[in-house]
Amino acid sequence: MPNVTSRSSFPTRPRRGVPTLALLLAALAVVSTLVFQAFRAEQDQRATASRALREYAGFAAWEFASNMREEMWLAMTELLRPAEQLSQAKPGAKLPSPVMLLEQNHHILKCKDCSSAIPASYYFRFDLNDSALTTVLADGADGREPERLERSWLRDTIAKHASAVFEPNWRVATVVGEVDGRRLTVAYTVVRDTLGNAVSAYGVVSESRRFVAAFAAKLAEWELLPPSLAKQADAGHLVAITVRDEKSNVLYRSPWQFGDQYSATYDQKKYVAGFTVEASLKPGVAGRLILGDSYRFPVLLALLGITAALVAIAFRQLRREESLARLRADFVSSVSHELRTPLAQIRMFAELLRMGWIRSAQEHTRSLDIIDQEARRLGHLVDKVLCFDRVERGENTLMTEETPLAPLVREVLEAFAPLAAARRVEVRVDLDDDVVADVDRGAMRQVLINLLDNAVKYGPSGQAISVGLARSDDETSARIWVEDEGPGIPAAERGKIWEPFHRLDRDANSAIAGSGIGLALVRNLTVAHGGLVLVDDGANGGSRFTIEIPCAGRSYEPIPIARATLPAAVEPQLVTRR
Repeated sequence: MPNVTSRSSFPTRPRRGVPTLALLLAALAVVSTLVFQAFRAEQDQRATASRALREYAGFAAWEFASNMREEMWLAMTELLRPAEQLSQAKPGAKLPSPVMLLEQNHHILKCKDCSSAIPASYYFRFDLNDSALTTVLADGADGREPERLERSWLRDTIAKHASAVFEPNWRVATVVGEVDGRRLTVAYTVVRDTLGNAVSAYGVVSESRRFVAAFAAKLAEWELLPPSLAKQADAGHLVAITVRDEKSNVLYRSPWQFGDQYSATYDQKKYVAGFTVEASLKPGVAGRLILGDSYRFPVLLALLGITAALVAIAFRQLRREESLARLRADFVSSVSHELRTPLAQIRMFAELLRMGWIRSAQEHTRSLDIIDQEARRLGHLVDKVLCFDRVERGENTLMTEETPLAPLVREVLEAFAPLAAARRVEVRVDLDDDVVADVDRGAMRQVLINLLDNAVKYGPSGQAISVGLARSDDETSARIWVEDEGPGIPAAERGKIWEPFHRLDRDANSAIAGSGIGLALVRNLTVAHGGLVLVDDGANGGSRFTIEIPCAGRSYEPIPIARATLPAAVEPQLVTRR
């Protein structure tokens, strides 16, 4: 026997949504990478900006310390200038009183172009030869006489500092010390004779806190950042200043403070015994001092959200397409099965008649009845499929006319009688002959046939089906109902039975053939008439389907059948009862 290889003759057709979903997933991956990179870049930028802002604060602290040192030096040299002019005095010459420093301070206060005045407690002259100390009280609230302990400290300090530290080329020197809990700053200069010997020291004593605050308060108002940055920030005070001594005691603090988020310190060493300046930037305008906030990350984050939403929508559409394809395949299979059964019956009895195997007139009549019955069933099925196809494509247009509904219902029941008789179904009729409505006769016939076909198909053999026609309670609409004695419809699935190709789980797994388009067609055609569809529990355990359409003469806006297939147009008009 030759080897035979089984091979599929038809290639598998790729699903159309898969390439689109793959592209969207690739786009999502790219955008996610960009967002991650933007996030990293923004983090780096924030770190760089923080470092830059702290460096700005450090620059402001350095600028403040440098300016304060310059202001202090100018103030001290201006005050001690009369003492400097005493140098090159003759040995043993009598030197003037420290009152000249008080008078120089008066001159400084009156001068507009002079340096700042030092908030002095007192002025002094110290004779380096005999250690005689002469003091003059300063004007104002700061002036005070030194006590004995302070005078002793001043003698010892100036004597040691002037001999061991003060250089001949220095103009002024400063000493800071603490006496009896009071921190003092001393600025002095040394007077030398013609031989170069240090003969006397003139100076001023001030409390350190007042001494530093006198200069710091003035400098804190200055622009401590470059003008371009200050203009870019466009705000008031940008820098808060705190000055501390070497023991971290606060000597000055600006009235405005901004915390330490963007702060830096600068140590001014070996000047006025050293002090530390801490500068902090205003957080509210800190972002304006850098190149600007990052804008790419929020945009890319929004793009990521949009892409993710598109991927989710595409995935959902793909799932729906797969579900729809599966439903259509089931529909084709169900319709094929429904077509095959009546065709097989028709062919079988036609063969029996053609070959003359029917032996009696009774069997001959029964065979013709079966052929007629199956042909009617086949015709109903074909009409249903064609009508559903036209409705789905929006090609069906209602041609309504004022029609008495009772004769139309009787006509449909008469045509359906052979199918009902085949299942030994009893049809009970209760019709109001006065009900008239504007309907499309063909569409309404299709609605009734589908309801009757479902009642017969899913109900038990020998059941009783009730068909009724009446006006509604308010007499504005016509009400037609079909009630069977079948198993009924579970309440949880009553909202889904109107969807195309949907079948109940119990029916899909049973031997009952069905296409799943009958009730969808009933809904669409009824809604297109401006009516609504109801499903209730039957009196005997089955289901009761009711359609309501406006009576003749009642104004309503007809809905095109193409629109009637849309859930948004239909769903509000569907009512489910238990």
